[in-house]
Amino acid sequence: MYAMATSPYSIELTLNIIDQTTNAYRASRLILGPCSDQLRDIFHHHTQSSHCLPPSINNPDPSDRSLSANIEKIRNARIFIARILCDSYPNPPKLSNTYYRLLWQTVRGAVLDLDTYLNNEYKYLHAVDFLGKEVMNPVTERHYAEELKHQFEVEAATGKINQGLYQIS
Repeated sequence: MYAMATSPYSIELTLNIIDQTTNAYRASRLILGPCSDQLRDIFHHHTQSSHCLPPSINNPDPSDRSLSANIEKIRNARIFIARILCDSYPNPPKLSNTYYRLLWQTVRGAVLDLDTYLNNEYKYLHAVDFLGKEVMNPVTERHYAEELKHQFEVEAATGKINQGLYQIS
């Protein structure tokens, strides 16, 4: 029996693809887990106190630490990840280490600021940090990516329906 020769390059390439897939799944889990829960708490906080949420900022400055900017940073990250998931289907999604680190840093900063706003003893920041260190298996984490992709598709369809209703009226 002959052993199949593998080059260090092919092993490195395979590990890089696995890392990129894990990055995409971890990012989708970040958005669906602590970020969604935190945004729900902020909405609940505002409805309880009868305050309106501040208007959204479509493309906030990275140094803007306002409530609306931080909400928008998380929303933008969610859209970015959902597009990666949708565009890669049916293949496994890939998120490079560079984009992953940038996304994680941006979202983590927003979560920190929003936790400070909520005065919740950094509840969601701890969840983000835990998720950042948790062992991930791309095969078992695929359902997070599928859920985020589904949410994105539903929102896109809802937006088209709303746009059609707006044009009718």
